[in-house]
Amino acid sequence: MTIASATVVQSPYTGSGTTGPFSFSFRVAALGSVTAASQVEVVKVTIASGAETVLTVTTDYTISINADQDASPGGSVTLVSALSSSYKLYIRLAPSFLQPTNLINGGPYNAVTIEDTFDGVVRQILTLRDRMNRTPHLGVQAGNSFDGQITGPLTAGYVPIVNGSATGFTLGTPAAGATVSSAMVAVVQAASL
Repeated sequence: MTIASATVVQSPYTGSGTTGPFSFSFRVAALGSVTAASQVEVVKVTIASGAETVLTVTTDYTISINADQDASPGGSVTLVSALSSSYKLYIRLAPSFLQPTNLINGGPYNAVTIEDTFDGVVRQILTLRDRMNRTPHLGVQAGNSFDGQITGPLTAGYVPIVNGSATGFTLGTPAAGATVSSAMVAVVQAASL
């Protein structure tokens, strides 16, 4: 089966005091010992602050995967506790990055096994593309000589800035009068270089 949609994150559901079910339409599939349900991640976002909480299956929600992922990809999530209007719920693909397919040299050719393996790789690529699209990155005008690795001692309150020769980033204090968002401070503090 081909993967006909690049969607890896279901549009958010705003809480309305119900437990769901909340549906998602991206294709998931079991690969070896990796279950289809384990490739779905549910994230609750506090609307006022933007704080994200990754929910835990069974503790916070149950999941139902559609039986025929070719004809009807996706499934649904039902929360254990009702989602209030203070929250949004996101359901996203979280594919395994393991490769459980073992092809034996000279063994039989099974097109279904090959297709499922390729589909798993495509799901991985789509997930990475989605994450990259939501990540700050430089345009082509930065040229080939720009090194995007952030260097310098990890210090609370410091932010990534372009170095003096404009060939990369370093950590430094914000320009006079500039403020550092609490989200960026958290990113810098959590970074491990």
